[in-house]
Amino acid sequence: MRANGLDRPPLEAVYFPMLPLAGAPLWSPPSAMTILVRTRTDDASAILMEELVAKSMSRMSFTMLLLTIAAGMAVLLSASGLYGVVTYVVSRRQAEFGIRLALGAPAAGLGRSIVFDAVKLAVVGVACGVAGAWTIGRVLAALLFEVAPTDAPTLTAVAALLIAVAAAASCGPARRAMRVDPIVALRAE
Repeated sequence: MRANGLDRPPLEAVYFPMLPLAGAPLWSPPSAMTILVRTRTDDASAILMEELVAKSMSRMSFTMLLLTIAAGMAVLLSASGLYGVVTYVVSRRQAEFGIRLALGAPAAGLGRSIVFDAVKLAVVGVACGVAGAWTIGRVLAALLFEVAPTDAPTLTAVAALLIAVAAAASCGPARRAMRVDPIVALRAE
């Protein structure tokens, strides 16, 4: 039974009746009593178990809420940082893009190469992050309830999200690079 919280492993327990059976040896009554209820329903809410589960998990839920907020902020910061880096790289390569466009390179191909470079950089970063998560996941195992610290679907979903954020963050600078006027870009140099 899980008597000490849902985040701890279940304990083995033996239950004795409150009053001994006739002819059985007497023992001193317990100082505290726990009531165990057996039901025929699979719906735990029918016996108010939701409140007990919520109370047991309240501290862990708050910790996970804080970690979720921190993770959301990390995704926003990484997206804005990636956007800034890609914008900077595109502005530094403006003359190159102008020459390519002047020589007849298609603007769409130029934009795709910028997005591809950003996604390639994100894939390398995600690979390093997954390796780190796989390694550090053992430390976080105490914060997880019935979820493996190396949960493959979760790691895959987060990796896909970060790669999508990288692609979206690079679309703006790629569009600006596709609209570079070759003459203006060459005069700037």
